[in-house]
Amino acid sequence: MKKVYLLSLAFVTALSMSSCTKEEAPAGGGEDSNTVPSSFTKKVLVEEFSGAWCGWCPDGAHILETILNDNPSNSVGVTLHYGDAMQLAAYNDIKTAFAVTGYPTGMIDRVPSTQDKKVAMSRSYWKSNASTRAAVVAPCGLKIDATNKEAIKVTAGFAKEIAGDVRMTVYVIEDEVTGTGSGYDQQNYLANRAGFESSPYYTQPSLIKGYKHMKVWRAVLNSNTFGDAIPAANIVAGGKFESTFSLNTLGMDESKVSIIAFVNVKGSTASTHEVLNAQSVKLGMNKGWD
Repeated sequence: MKKVYLLSLAFVTALSMSSCTKEEAPAGGGEDSNTVPSSFTKKVLVEEFSGAWCGWCPDGAHILETILNDNPSNSVGVTLHYGDAMQLAAYNDIKTAFAVTGYPTGMIDRVPSTQDKKVAMSRSYWKSNASTRAAVVAPCGLKIDATNKEAIKVTAGFAKEIAGDVRMTVYVIEDEVTGTGSGYDQQNYLANRAGFESSPYYTQPSLIKGYKHMKVWRAVLNSNTFGDAIPAANIVAGGKFESTFSLNTLGMDESKVSIIAFVNVKGSTASTHEVLNAQSVKLGMNKGWD
């Protein structure tokens, strides 16, 4: 049983300088074949860095939501909070590893952007980099059985051998997290701001009380923030790696909880990591290979 860590053009230029969904239905209905497929759907992991104190972060949330809604079959999103009531202790590991300094910034599969080679990149680059990553052939895939929160089973399967420090990481996220006070009330610099008239936050107040924070990172189910190391013997064509986790949902609305799992190569520097594939499913459901 794993330990759960609870508690998270001119316009483009302007976005670069100003920093401070649709849920996929589970495939099938029961346990699918144990045979590892020879190919997988590539799902891009978008990790947004945000904070309730950050007035530009509603724009990041809107961009993330747009990516997920426009690409429901090949994108997975999570919002990692810093400096507010939703921050996890494990966030410091992420912040240090990827040298996160701006908010909102985000990572697309934890690889450097094609524009400025930064891993924690400007929100103006998220869409194009997500599109680029979606075209990558996935060497692995995942299935998740989250029908029992006390025995969440995550399986990674491989279509080929992969070199490096390969890991399987499992996140818990919760949609529409709300609260009271400065740790939850969302600052909003888009309120009546020229250039953002098309944003849903243009007509919102400069401080949004009762703000619904989307896809909030609530826990990492592995004992290590970067996941469990997968033995090299498992990382071969047709190979599998499976782990079972227990989730304590105290303080969460289970109807809005999802499990995200991803296979990643942990690098030695910020720019040498890579998420190879990701998967997500709502708590209480099952998601097979795809």
